[in-house]
Amino acid sequence: MKKALISGATGFVGKHLTNELEGNGYHVYKTSMSGEGDLIKMNILDFPEVHSTLRRIKPDYIFHLAAIAFVPTSWKEPDFVFETNIMGSLNLFNAIKAVGIDPTIQIAGCYSEDTKAVTRGGLKSYKQIKTGDEVVTINPETERVEYKKVIGVVKQEYNGEMYRFKSRSADLLVSPNHKMLVKKNKGKKLSYTRADEISGRNLLPLGIAKKTIFSKYSPELFYLIGLFIGDGYLVPTKKKLAWSGMTHKEYIKNNRNERGQFVRVNRSKTKIYKSQRAFLAIPQDDKARKKAEFVLNKLGIKYSAYERELYFVPPKRILSIFVQCGKYAKNKTIPLWMLKYSLPYLKELFNGLIDSDGHYRKTGCGYTTISKKLVAPFVILCRLVGKWVTFNKASSRKVWFKTRFIKSKPVYNFNISEGEKELTTGSKENYNVSKEKYSGIIWCLEVEDNHNYLTERNGRVTFCGNSSEEYGLVHPDEVPIKETNPLRPLSPYAVTKIAMDYLGYQYFKSYDMKIVRTRAFNHEGYGRPETYMPSSFSKQFVDIRHQIQTPVIHHGNLEAERDFTDVRDMARAYRLAVEKGEPGEVYNIGSGNRYSAKDILDRLEVITGIQPKRKADPARMRPSDVPVLVSDSSKFIKQTGWKPKYNINDILSEELRYWEENLSK
Repeated sequence: MKKALISGATGFVGKHLTNELEGNGYHVYKTSMSGEGDLIKMNILDFPEVHSTLRRIKPDYIFHLAAIAFVPTSWKEPDFVFETNIMGSLNLFNAIKAVGIDPTIQIAGCYSEDTKAVTRGGLKSYKQIKTGDEVVTINPETERVEYKKVIGVVKQEYNGEMYRFKSRSADLLVSPNHKMLVKKNKGKKLSYTRADEISGRNLLPLGIAKKTIFSKYSPELFYLIGLFIGDGYLVPTKKKLAWSGMTHKEYIKNNRNERGQFVRVNRSKTKIYKSQRAFLAIPQDDKARKKAEFVLNKLGIKYSAYERELYFVPPKRILSIFVQCGKYAKNKTIPLWMLKYSLPYLKELFNGLIDSDGHYRKTGCGYTTISKKLVAPFVILCRLVGKWVTFNKASSRKVWFKTRFIKSKPVYNFNISEGEKELTTGSKENYNVSKEKYSGIIWCLEVEDNHNYLTERNGRVTFCGNSSEEYGLVHPDEVPIKETNPLRPLSPYAVTKIAMDYLGYQYFKSYDMKIVRTRAFNHEGYGRPETYMPSSFSKQFVDIRHQIQTPVIHHGNLEAERDFTDVRDMARAYRLAVEKGEPGEVYNIGSGNRYSAKDILDRLEVITGIQPKRKADPARMRPSDVPVLVSDSSKFIKQTGWKPKYNINDILSEELRYWEENLSK
């Protein structure tokens, strides 16, 4: 039987790890300072005691959990935390070396607020964007536009200098460390460069759709849809038809007399057939009239031509697309699935829109709409066909017409320039780079693969980059956190964890010890002490339910975001780390999801049905806090096959259950 020793087995994780190991065939030896019950007495700071314990047990695996893990304690008693965490680890490693055993050892260890992202669901602020939303991105290698999912939203308070990049096509206000996506020279690939390292002349990424041809629809149909979005409308009609309600045989049988002659029997019913007539409000002298008639003929659609419009009954498949485009001018839009088609189709769609509600000029073209729903899809379409686009919103106005005032709708005016030529020639735009003081929220998105997305600010759209306690200060573009991320500790506890981590690596290299280092992100669940945020909130909700506490939740920083994993999943990860991990390697372990303290409170309100007031408690604030910690655990998952089984609601339900069972404790 495999022998495992857990140092600090009485801690929160130790109890769950014991259950995990015993359930998988391990004989577990548990140590603690007291040595009560079935625990072995071992003070990690007492080298002879550590040496004696290891010599007697000779474990195959050691899980080193004996450490002070509560961050606030490290602020109050940093010397005690340093001694326990660092000297305790040294004692353990030296005792292993002295005893001569060879166990496997596991050590636990942007944009301004007024910027929006261009998503497939419209222009969205950071408050509106949710995980799973699709944003428009550019592949830095191919420079083709793609759609990628949002993994998470990073936001924090900021007070300091910001860099403003303004040109004909861009207007961005970003933090100095923000990654800009630029092409510095003609023919060069796109690259990410910090905002504070960029000088005036850079080629902005334009992006263009893929060239693949689809076969389900014809390009002419896309042109017709563009015309319909701009100038088309549907008129429902009803036709009444006489219908007997009988089959053919029944009708013959019931309408013959005894001599076999047909007689007139009034047994007909009235059946109403609903249909839709489509109109294109394109006058005879309009520039688009001839092409509209040509397209209808090519699609095999019969139409009637009048002086001011074209009329036809669309086939079902075309009618279904028209319906998706919106009924009235104020709610017209481009169906999102159309934007995934290739360049030839999208060019025809664009031409149809411009020929309807647009106009041409020497330097490009313009487009006007009153539909807010059309703004984001049209911006995306322009970039997909390789054109620069900016827009502004003209407010509604009152206009005197004959005998009364008429209030106009707000109008969106688009200015479109020939971006394709700029993309081909590699001409550059002059950035006007300036610094501005800024105080408020800055935010960024975590985006799959391409790590950039299309943004909008002041009507200008631009592709731009997206920007554990051991890691400390993590910049927006470094999330989710990989094992290679720089370590910038923001608490004495974090410093000790780094020391433990590096001590493990040093003893692996120097003495060939089989040490697997894990950087476990926040883990919660049944039995978590109330000194930790989710458990503290859970206890307060339980106390409020039982009228032990007034209906007020006391909290610290509500904006800091953490990656929470169920402790049962974490215990399983520790076991897999020693069974399948590579000695000397370091692995991040976390769910990959992140939640702010505010998110936790919101979920607890839903689970419990209690909606208490919220009150900030200065005593719960830290001298410095890590804004966001979220793990990239792909390396560990690939190595071990581990994946979390429990979600955040499971965690909170377990903590509520724990405090219900331990009421007033």
